[in-house]
Amino acid sequence: MGKKIKILITGSSGQLGQSFMSLSKMFPIYDFSFFNKKSLDISDFDFVKSKIESLKPEIIINCAAYTDVNNAENEKTISHLVNYKAVENIANLCKELNIFLIHFSTDYVFENNLSIENRKKKCVTKRVTNKPYKEHVLPSPSHIYSSSKYLGENSIIKASLSKYLIVRTSWLYSEFSDNFVLKVLKNLKNEIPFNVVDDQFGSPTYAHDLASSVLNVLNKFSSINSGIYHYSSFDYCSRFEFALQIKKFINSPTKITPVASVDKLRPFFSALDPNKFCVTFNQDKYLWKDRLFYFLKHSNIYVS
Repeated sequence: MGKKIKILITGSSGQLGQSFMSLSKMFPIYDFSFFNKKSLDISDFDFVKSKIESLKPEIIINCAAYTDVNNAENEKTISHLVNYKAVENIANLCKELNIFLIHFSTDYVFENNLSIENRKKKCVTKRVTNKPYKEHVLPSPSHIYSSSKYLGENSIIKASLSKYLIVRTSWLYSEFSDNFVLKVLKNLKNEIPFNVVDDQFGSPTYAHDLASSVLNVLNKFSSINSGIYHYSSFDYCSRFEFALQIKKFINSPTKITPVASVDKLRPFFSALDPNKFCVTFNQDKYLWKDRLFYFLKHSNIYVS
């Protein structure tokens, strides 16, 4: 075996970072270096620079992010520092050192927010007629979290890297960290009746699928196909539908009640269209129910 390609991955304690870590042994051609917030705080610009110059990675996969949507409204400074300025710093370093940068963004840049009254009207049938967002659609962020993520995207584009990949994803879940699926499972296992909103629609994404697909396309990537891509399930659902399928799989008697949103920070509809990614890199297209059931069946989480 020849010289391994060095990959530096930030945010390794998050669910996406941990998914990359769990897959790393399946890709022996790469030499992975994983860093969490304690070992590499991406907001410490000087330390990030020294670490990158020391390791000399050919690829950086940035999984680090400030993701607390609600607290971001009160913590604008830290949200912008991590999601925007730190990303800008990494992008400029990648430009200077000719490093291939992969960065993850969010469906929340497409806020499509409606008033609570209009959400109720739109969701009378519990379905919507919107089409999932393609990459060419202009984002319209208006809140702190979504704005900071969008600024981070733009900072990478402005850096004019020879190779970069920005992947927007949505409704991420895994056996790692805190996420919607694990919260629903906890309530179901404890037989605690609970409410779930039925007027937020999106595309669930199994973090393992996202990490695996990204690693599978690294050798197919070039300056020609640099840009923004969407990765998620190929269809979408409401949060309530999502919860019902988890309940169905584990055959739980616990009652789940559909309710209307009171949180205006989360989009009414933010489903993504992953066709460009799947076609460009010849990757499989997944339906959200299939991948949810696969996750529940094969993960180490006790669900029966």
